[in-house]
This record gives sequence, C-alpha cells and structure tokens, in this order.
Amino acid sequence: MGMLAVRAGYVTPTDEAGINLGVGFQVAGFNVDVAYTDFGVFDPVTRVGVQFTL
Repeated sequence: MGMLAVRAGYVTPTDEAGINLGVGFQVAGFNVDVAYTDFGVFDPVTRVGVQFTL
C-alpha cells in the first residue's frame, strides 16, 4: 500500500519568499519527494529527494 502527501504554504510579507509547494509518495520502500520554492526576486528552486529502503 502506498502513501501520498501534498503540501503548500505561503510566506508573507516579504519580497524574498512566496509560495511553497511539494508532493511526496512512498511505495514498497521507495520514497520520492519533490518541492518547489518561489524566492520572489530570486530564481525559484526545485528540490528532489529519492530514498530506497531494503
């Protein structure tokens, strides 16, 4: 059986941060996590994490 997580947030009042989005899932010992962060005046960042459990 798998698991899914969805998350969102917003940082205010600042020009350096904004919306944060993420999704993660877990299936049979395999985990994937992806997050997006908007840094306002800077370029946005996308992070990806992968984990495998034996």
